[in-house]
Amino acid sequence: MTAKLYSAVKLGRYQLAHRVALAPMTRLRTIQPGDIPSPMMAKFYGQRASKGGFEIIEAASVSPTARSYLAAASLFHDGQMDGWKAVADAVHASIAVPGVCAPVTVGDDTYVDGGIVNPLPVDVLREAGVGRIIAVNAIPTPDRIKYCLQAERELAQLTKKSAREMVRKLIPVDEHLNYFARGNILDILMRSIHGAQICMSETLGRQADIVLRPRICDDRWLDFRSPQRFIQAGRQVTERHLPEIKALVERKTASNEATLGSVARLA
Repeated sequence: MTAKLYSAVKLGRYQLAHRVALAPMTRLRTIQPGDIPSPMMAKFYGQRASKGGFEIIEAASVSPTARSYLAAASLFHDGQMDGWKAVADAVHASIAVPGVCAPVTVGDDTYVDGGIVNPLPVDVLREAGVGRIIAVNAIPTPDRIKYCLQAERELAQLTKKSAREMVRKLIPVDEHLNYFARGNILDILMRSIHGAQICMSETLGRQADIVLRPRICDDRWLDFRSPQRFIQAGRQVTERHLPEIKALVERKTASNEATLGSVARLA
């Protein structure tokens, strides 16, 4: 059941990464009078949008007499149209990958995909006062990339099936090795962004108490077909380091200054 829940599915013309959908959850959060979608609604759905995900936004009443209950978000005057536009802009901004989707301007600010701007937002949590932080860094290090490229070259030189299977045993199951494989212009762009994110994520990870590193060499940005592979990689690295995680959870006090000098980097 769990495997199917996290498997990809095509819904009409949309390719989804999994079968988990976000239900409408902002009932009665409109601006009154007027039943206008509120900034809180825009923030709520924008925060939860993701590439390959599916959100079901509130049903919109098309006239005053068509409302099923008072204060429900509606769509029968211009003020409501502006409110819904803010919701749509927030969702689009959260997945606006540079070079693929145009940045979204809201007021005086311009937004892009948060994962591009800050791939490991540990600093945001520290500023919010979070005392214990377990970060998951799925961006491979330069050494990891070199290892994958070397393994790919060795695999390409082998012709016998038995020899290929032997090399596969030395590499984590289902791990792709073509991290810098040639692709279309969008693939090249995303690889360039990943290159910049390597240094950024390493720096940001120093503020975390624990950094878990799933063994992933290639996480193609538009591949929604095999989410279970990444879920399994995350589960494996977590299970390997349960003692460190339990020790962190059981720690009575958390000092940012104390943890910065002793960050656990786990692979």
